[in-house]
Amino acid sequence: MTQVIEQLKNKALVWQGNQFAATTDYLTSGYQALDSALGGGLPAKGVIDVRTMMGIGELRLLLPYLACASSKAAVVFIAPPSLMSAESLASAGVDIKQVVVLSADGDDALWCAEQCLKSGSCASVVLWHQQFEIHQIRRLNLACEQGEASLFIMRSLQPNTVSLPVTLTLSLAPTTIGINVSIDKRKAGAPVAQFSVDMTEFWPEFAIEDNIASTDAERIAVHRTSNVVPFIEFKRRA
Repeated sequence: MTQVIEQLKNKALVWQGNQFAATTDYLTSGYQALDSALGGGLPAKGVIDVRTMMGIGELRLLLPYLACASSKAAVVFIAPPSLMSAESLASAGVDIKQVVVLSADGDDALWCAEQCLKSGSCASVVLWHQQFEIHQIRRLNLACEQGEASLFIMRSLQPNTVSLPVTLTLSLAPTTIGINVSIDKRKAGAPVAQFSVDMTEFWPEFAIEDNIASTDAERIAVHRTSNVVPFIEFKRRA
């Protein structure tokens, strides 16, 4: 049994509970609720698996982190599903002089991500890609370590997927004040059940303001005819 566990550890498929507990190698996410749940912030290096519906504000959730990263080195977006808005990035504090957008796909996208990560000139890479093999994640993790960079994998929610040896796994869902986040897996601690990240401080125009309705469904019903755009309905914007 011990030999099996050692083999799994060597393949980065399991970790000891306290192996990374003391690490402070993180950057703030910009959101107090998320930073608190993560014990400080998002990892400054390693592979971060983000499972989400597209167009619910998933990129906006990462923008404060990417703004911080862009002050250190380049931030690379690979195969985004829609056009990137330089104005939106700049307004969120991202240094657009440090931004690179690549339109690769398939194996080419993975190759680009690996080269960027291990180059030492990139602080963070955001990659839209759906399917990964364990050996690919291991290569990307190694590239993150070599270049001291982070990689965000943006992919849709998929049931019964293989558990990947990533640094952190987040599942996202829309809510009327921002995004609900579940921490499904992380090296530095136990999973955390779904909690809400309030994004109205940064984007108040996307929130449904109501002091009477108590549930998401009620707030949406109350404001169906309002000129306030419900965050949950806002699609395909950076």
